[in-house]
Amino acid sequence: MCENPGEKSELLHSDTVELQQAESALKQAWDELEDQLEQTIAKLEKERTAAAKELSNSFTSFKNQRHRVESLLKRADSQLEFHLENLPLAVLEWDRQSLKRWSSQAEKIFGWKAEEIIGQDWHHWRFIFDEDFEAVHNVCDRLLEGSEKHNVTYNRNYTKDGSVIYCEWYNSVLFDEEGKVKSILSFARDVTDRKQIEEKLHQHQQEFTTLVENSPDITARFDKQLRHLYVNKAVELANGMPASTFIGKTNRELGMPETTCDLWDETLQKVFSTGQQQTIQFEFSTPTGKKYYDCRAVPEFAQDNSVESVLAIVRDISALKQVEEQLRESEARFQIALKNSPIVVFNQDTDLRYTWIYNPTFGFSPDSIIGKKDSDLISQADAENLTNIKRRVLETGIGRREEVQMIVAGEAYFYNLTVEPLHDSNGAVVGITCTTTDISDRKRQEAQLKELNETLESQVAQRTAELETFLNALPDYIFVVDRENMQLPFVNNTIAKASGFESRYQMQGKTIFECYPPELSSIFAQQNRQVFESGKMLHWQETITLPIGTIHFDTFKIPLKKPNGEVYALIGTSRDITELIETKEALSKRTQELEIANKELEAFSYSVSHDLRAPLRHISGFGNALRKQLELTGALSDPNTLRYLELIQNSSQKMGLLIDGMLTLSRLGRRELRQVPVNFKQLAEIAFNLASPQITDEDGLIEFEIREMPTAIADETLLQQVFTNLIANAVKFSRDRNPARITVGCLSDGTVFVKDNGVGFDMKYANQLFGTFQRLHSQQGFEGTGIGLAIAQRIIHRHGGRIWAHSAPGQGATFYFKLL
Repeated sequence: MCENPGEKSELLHSDTVELQQAESALKQAWDELEDQLEQTIAKLEKERTAAAKELSNSFTSFKNQRHRVESLLKRADSQLEFHLENLPLAVLEWDRQSLKRWSSQAEKIFGWKAEEIIGQDWHHWRFIFDEDFEAVHNVCDRLLEGSEKHNVTYNRNYTKDGSVIYCEWYNSVLFDEEGKVKSILSFARDVTDRKQIEEKLHQHQQEFTTLVENSPDITARFDKQLRHLYVNKAVELANGMPASTFIGKTNRELGMPETTCDLWDETLQKVFSTGQQQTIQFEFSTPTGKKYYDCRAVPEFAQDNSVESVLAIVRDISALKQVEEQLRESEARFQIALKNSPIVVFNQDTDLRYTWIYNPTFGFSPDSIIGKKDSDLISQADAENLTNIKRRVLETGIGRREEVQMIVAGEAYFYNLTVEPLHDSNGAVVGITCTTTDISDRKRQEAQLKELNETLESQVAQRTAELETFLNALPDYIFVVDRENMQLPFVNNTIAKASGFESRYQMQGKTIFECYPPELSSIFAQQNRQVFESGKMLHWQETITLPIGTIHFDTFKIPLKKPNGEVYALIGTSRDITELIETKEALSKRTQELEIANKELEAFSYSVSHDLRAPLRHISGFGNALRKQLELTGALSDPNTLRYLELIQNSSQKMGLLIDGMLTLSRLGRRELRQVPVNFKQLAEIAFNLASPQITDEDGLIEFEIREMPTAIADETLLQQVFTNLIANAVKFSRDRNPARITVGCLSDGTVFVKDNGVGFDMKYANQLFGTFQRLHSQQGFEGTGIGLAIAQRIIHRHGGRIWAHSAPGQGATFYFKLL
């Protein structure tokens, strides 16, 4: 049976109306026939003929059969009433004057008992939301006027306790035997949870869109054919083209440079094939000049864990590149300066007088220094400092390396001074040899670096505080575990409070064994060791009982590694998915309930159809016998009697066809599919041969074309039924064309079509095409029961496919179907 409640309600409505119309027609025919037969029997009895007694006995038998049929129809009505009352949907029946039906499910959804609301005029229904009253008023008017036979609406409704819920309404008009609106049958389903989920999803999507659209970074999404699915408006600033130009096109189709296209194609294909993030840098000519970009290509996974698309985030790093280039140039200049910087080398005697010097500084020449002391050349303070260092070397005989500062012309200079003792042949210290290296530039750079480090440390502290604030604001449970002792150096407030601590500071620094019961901490320790030893991320779902209750978690534990690859800790995040788990369980339960209801409804349809066949055969058979008997007696000359007999026969035949259709539908639900390779072209040829006997001499020429079609895995018998029904329809509705053209073929994507040039139909009624016992044309113009397309749809749905049609009045129709 149909999964969609709207289709289910239409099916129930169609069955109910057809049964009521058949019952009414039979009752009217029987009442009129009884009157006529009683008069005829009375006349015959006056004549005291043997035929009168025989006719009287037959009449009594017919009346008994009628009572049996009426009993069966009442039982069918009772069973249908039971299913309506026990549907998982609210069931309401109402007319202009009052509400006549209020099911138990309606009481559960809205809160009012039947006695509190039955009999109320629909204008006074308390569950209609005030702001939706005008829209509901318009829908009710169209239904009550009969201008709209079926509709589906979404409304806000009140419950008895004043809450507002969202409901999905399926409304159908019930007509009496005269075709007037008798009442309205409405089914309602509470979709509040779904509505809330949709609103949250929309809100999250809006937040994401706002963030991306206002980001200075270019964001683009690619499909597997490397076409743009989405780009944000930042791309226009980069190349001058609006974002809409990119959609559906590859980089090559957009005319980007070949080398850039090759790099992007290689990167995107690697992400699709490996499922791993890739990073590239490239240069690109823009309207404002050459730019450098850094791109991260991130995989986006489908439900089957395959890469569905790739999200690329592109950042302009031109400024960073410029800084890097400046740093490289500065470093090159420094290297040149270092290479050509003079190193001063000199010797002094025990009196610390210069005896030799190479490459003196500060404008001194070697001759101006030889024989002099430091006090003769530099300031007194600097000379005393140097003298003290050199004297210690002379006294100890041990070399020294010192960093010294000298003030020359008011400017500080820094040097690395190396002092080594000079020995004579007897090992006595006779002087010193020294080298000095100018490190003034380095010292200045170190001062700058120190200042920069202090700034960076301040920024790091600020960013750390920001990160901790962010992590503490997250609803996820976030924690870090050291490998050495299972200690928790960091936890956020969420996990701390869930674990029974007032703040994260009370939990941080403790081990997992101090924070959790032995059984739970043992499990955590085993999981942590698995991550530490394997060096791989661990992901699973688990159920844990904490002080705040039992919670379902989706947990990741990710190893933290040193530069050498050694795992020293792990970071973990656990997300509370309790609501998701409970929702899945509720959905599974509801699915099982719907499957049971569908099976019961199929069994009911089959039972009703099967039980009605035998009485109808009796009615048809006795009707023929009665006609022959009346012909013998001459009573058939009465035109009313003949008309009543024909009415009985026609009604019986129509009900028989309806029952056959119901049986076919019910069997489709129970029949097991036999999947084999099926030749569609061969099935189409067989179907046309079966439809050929429908073509009479009065019909015009029919041109039938079968194009090449593929072989597919399907149930051959059921697919034959689909082709037979579609081609028979095409023949029937194009028989007044000369010539009639019917074409069967297949599109490039495997979609099969059956096309004709017949009368066609208005597409606004297309949703009624595949309804059970639904017809878009009159019975007088085109024979049929309205079950053929419903059977075709049911077969295609059982194969996991879909079927649809396109048409216009007077321009023929094309029916399409595609299997899974």
